[in-house]
Amino acid sequence: MSRKLTTIFAADIAQYSQHVEDDEIATLAHPANLRQSMDAIIRVHEGSIANTAGDSVIAVSTS
Repeated sequence: MSRKLTTIFAADIAQYSQHVEDDEIATLAHPANLRQSMDAIIRVHEGSIANTAGDSVIAVSTS
């Protein structure tokens, strides 16, 4: 029997709607910066993004 280890990464910005309400311009720029960091980490672990929606990201890495 062969087994694979799968890691599921789920990220969501806490209180995103409230942040948008407080400072929309700064808040909308922030996820782009976070995605650059997350994308690099996902790549290093040979993962792939399974889904994104607004301020959330789900990625999967299988080894």
